[in-house]
Amino acid sequence: MANIRFERPCSVCGVVKSLADFPRNRSRVDGHAADCKDCSARRLREYRATPRGQVATRESRRRSAERAAQAYDEAVAKLSPAEQEALGWTGPRYAAPTP
Repeated sequence: MANIRFERPCSVCGVVKSLADFPRNRSRVDGHAADCKDCSARRLREYRATPRGQVATRESRRRSAERAAQAYDEAVAKLSPAEQEALGWTGPRYAAPTP
């Protein structure tokens, strides 16, 4: 039978924690990341505090907002004109970039 471990040490802080305290990572053999959720969150906070991290976060949010606006416009465009009017939709908000 396979040797199943339900606890292991974090590669950053070294504390032995339950596998539930590690984020999922399907590319790893056990399906969990090497560092615990607390260490991962701390590292991400520190990165986002740097100028490079702030730019990356801002760009990620901008792209996400564009995708959401595009998905909304596509969904509303499939509705009947009466349903579009009931929503107060005046036309697409998302303008696809021209090449």
